Amino acid sequence: MEIYLLSFTVFALAFVGLALGVLAGRGAIRGSCGGRGGTESDCDFCDGERSGRSSHE
Repeated sequence: MEIYLLSFTVFALAFVGLALGVLAGRGAIRGSCGGRGGTESDCDFCDGERSGRSSHE
């Protein structure tokens, strides 16, 4: 039971910390390539290869 309580506490603290960061004026959390808004641009991480995606997605 202790491990469940500890796990829940860690996740809750992480969630609260992320929420406070957004409320403090930082931008929303994004993916490594800019999230859904960055699908048209190239990405350094994936070498600009967007296999399996169409241009109208």
